[in-house]
Parts: sequence; structure tokens; C-alpha cells
Amino acid sequence: MTIGRDTVVLFDASCLVAAGGSSRGGSAFVLRLCARGYLRGAVSRPILAEAERNTREKMGDLAAVQLERLLLAADLTRILVPVWNVASGVNEKDRHVVAAAVAGRADVILTLDRPLASEVNLSALATVAMTPGDFIRQELPTHPDFPFAHH
Repeated sequence: MTIGRDTVVLFDASCLVAAGGSSRGGSAFVLRLCARGYLRGAVSRPILAEAERNTREKMGDLAAVQLERLLLAADLTRILVPVWNVASGVNEKDRHVVAAAVAGRADVILTLDRPLASEVNLSALATVAMTPGDFIRQELPTHPDFPFAHH
């Protein structure tokens, strides 16, 4: 896959929680790339609600504030999650994530949930799923602005 400024990256709640907890991690880095216009970030309301709740409960108010700042700067596209179900091979708790990826025509789902990534990658979907670290190592170097994206 070759990525560019039009590449749509859907953030799973697990990545957003990680970004709230660490401003130096891969999730926060990819959010900053979205804020700078190198990628098009996307999220759905259910993903946001889960991320905000889990960040506050697991990491506290400071992490929740950091996540909020990153989200505001990244100006992610909000995808309406369709009511229909997606492939039965996807765990029921994760179907809304896949539905958002399909509805938003996401090229990539960023997730720290390896079972979700495996289910997506074994499906017939055009979207791939990977961790932020894998995305940064494997896909980001194909971006035409890559030499500038990491500064």
C-alpha cells in the first residue's frame, strides 16, 4: 500500500487511549500527522465515547485532557456508524469499528487490539488493520512527504 495525504486512517479506541496516556507513542504521533495534514484521520461516536471513558477510568483526568487536545488538533472526520452488521467473522464488540471503517472508506484501521486486526485482515474488506507502530514502520515510509513527516 502507498499512502499519502488522502489516506484515511480510522483510529480504534485502543489507539486513542494510548495517545491519551503517552504523548510520545505511535498513536499520538499518527494523530499529530493528521493534525499537520499528512493523513486524514477518522473516528466514530461509539469509538470516541469508548476512548474517552476508558482514558478517564484507566489513566485519569490528565490523560483525558491530553487526548482531548490531540483530538481537537487532529480534526478527525466523524463517521456515522450504519445500523447494519458487518461480516460475521468479526467479534460482535468490534463490529461498530469495522462498520465505521467501511462507511468512512478507511484505508487503514489503527488498533492495538490484535484479534481485531487479525479478523479484519482475514476478511474480504478493502481496509487493512495494524498497530500504530507497524503503520509507522511499514507504511509511513511510502508517504511522498515522509522525509518531512517525522520532523
